[in-house]
Amino acid sequence: MEAKGDYVIAVKGNQPTLEAAVHKAINDAMSQEPMSAPTLWKEESRRRRETRCYVAVPVPPEAPEFDAWVGARSLVSVTRECTDAKGQSQIGTRYYISSLPPKVKLLAKAVRGHWKVENQLHWVLDVAFREDHNRSRAGHAQANLGVLRRVALSMLKNTPELKGSIDSRRKQAGWHEPTLEKVLFGREVSES
Repeated sequence: MEAKGDYVIAVKGNQPTLEAAVHKAINDAMSQEPMSAPTLWKEESRRRRETRCYVAVPVPPEAPEFDAWVGARSLVSVTRECTDAKGQSQIGTRYYISSLPPKVKLLAKAVRGHWKVENQLHWVLDVAFREDHNRSRAGHAQANLGVLRRVALSMLKNTPELKGSIDSRRKQAGWHEPTLEKVLFGREVSES
């Protein structure tokens, strides 16, 4: 049985031909009349203001650069402007290719879902567990340690008595044996 699923994949500079084709297709679509206005979301989080502008267009049928992408139906442009607490602005645009239809709200939700995973998992693993600094190279060491980090992260998140950031929870478990027992076993282990 073949798995069915959709994809929304970031288009980056390591595929220059695809990246150029995406830029061209989106620019061509936006220069056509009438062009529906892009959907605009405004978000504020913590101490910074963030505005994201999403544009979705169908994959042009005559462009051979998209033939290798099975089921590709839409191209997405996300322009993000962020103002931090110090008032400094940053602007950047990212591009995506997707098997989803060119519906801006649907694609925006998928793109934000990706960044939610990135922020809640990968960033935490890098900051709290310093995953990117690990230099294990023997055999499957990197993959095995990755599994252990994810298990540890899940256990730290699911221990109700612990408060604070994941880094703080990790330190609490490392410095206090009864807390470690609660993380590992769900309760303190009584001595025999």
